[in-house]
Amino acid sequence: MGKITSLLMLMAGLFGLAAGISPMARLVTAIRTAGSEPVPAKVAEAPVGKWVTLTDARLQCETRAVYKDSLTFFLATDAAGADPFVAQFVGVVSCEVASPSVSGAFIPDPLTLADLAQYGVDAKGATGLRLFSPLATPKYLRMALVPFAAILLLGGGIAAYGLRGYLRASRAPRP
Repeated sequence: MGKITSLLMLMAGLFGLAAGISPMARLVTAIRTAGSEPVPAKVAEAPVGKWVTLTDARLQCETRAVYKDSLTFFLATDAAGADPFVAQFVGVVSCEVASPSVSGAFIPDPLTLADLAQYGVDAKGATGLRLFSPLATPKYLRMALVPFAAILLLGGGIAAYGLRGYLRASRAPRP
């Protein structure tokens, strides 16, 4: 393998490392922020990114929307009917099953009307709704780490192989 080929492999490996580090760091930070156990909290007091069980959440059962048989959405409020948000559940879930335990985390960015329309949620004119999702809990965040860990391993391996080849080609006697 020549110098140029080895140098290209080194650069490709470094690119893979660079592409995987930032998302992996964000996921690790989100896992640390979420906590290891859900904490009981009221809707109005629940912090963004923290794993909580909402004690006063009231799902509006008539607003149930199922997206691709993998996610279920409900419009929801607190017990007083204030602080509207969108509650997301994994799988096809009925209101009776979802209501007793609303556990997850609030996502930092509010949903736009386009986001809601994409998932088939009729927001009844409400804008800037927060999304409450179990996908922001440590279990799902750890699963999201897997592809980025693979990218880092592959990038590191390709970079190391390219560096090794470049160093060997540099030390080899020229004909």
